[in-house]
Amino acid sequence: MIRFLLLSLCLLCCCLGRADMDHMDWSVHNDFEGGVQVSWMIDDPEWLTMEVRAPLQDGWIAVGFSPNGGMQGADIVAGWMDDSTGEGMLKDLHALSNSAPLEDPSQDYELLGMDSDHTGLVMRFRRKWNTCDSQNDYKIGDETVKLIWAYGSLAGGLPSYHGPAQRGVKNVYMKVQAHFMQYPDEDRLDELNLKYVDFKMNNFKVPTASTSYFCQMFKYPATEGKKHHIIGVSWSSNSSSNTEASLQLARCR
Repeated sequence: MIRFLLLSLCLLCCCLGRADMDHMDWSVHNDFEGGVQVSWMIDDPEWLTMEVRAPLQDGWIAVGFSPNGGMQGADIVAGWMDDSTGEGMLKDLHALSNSAPLEDPSQDYELLGMDSDHTGLVMRFRRKWNTCDSQNDYKIGDETVKLIWAYGSLAGGLPSYHGPAQRGVKNVYMKVQAHFMQYPDEDRLDELNLKYVDFKMNNFKVPTASTSYFCQMFKYPATEGKKHHIIGVSWSSNSSSNTEASLQLARCR
């Protein structure tokens, strides 16, 4: 069952050196499995600045924006240290399948720094939220993004296959920072002047697959001619599995 909280509105209304890898107060920081850390800034309306850390001293690291959680169709940026010069290398890539990605004709990622320290390899870069490369780059908006990552060793000075364990995917909000508030207790809804609507998916068994999609159409109840905002969502299920739920709303015109 999904419960929506409604609030009634009655009013009208290049490459840099080691010294440049200084500390930044990141807007968002994520610790992923395998010791991978990904951080980024969201305060610039034009540019996305990101930093990726992986637990290896020598090798390559990559992060990408995927339409489906896999490599196929993903916009990927990869970086490594050149063996001969010690300089950072960065490539703007795209993947046509679950194989080695291809270099974009338009290189729209800018390397801000590449270094290694006691935590591992660090890559910092920036790109525009919308690079205008509609063929190979992902336009990052306010929606949930499937962020993929991988790291591996170098072979002949170039990235080699990461293997089955040194990769992952996570659903994240890139452009907007999630604000989590405690869902109010049932007996406080009237006190807070909040209304709620329950939508129930009957006879739906939560699948065992890692990611599943379920769609059902509901008719939104009448709101007495007043404008409402959905300000909270709570989930309840008889399933004992440890699942994460996300929600997408659409309207019929």
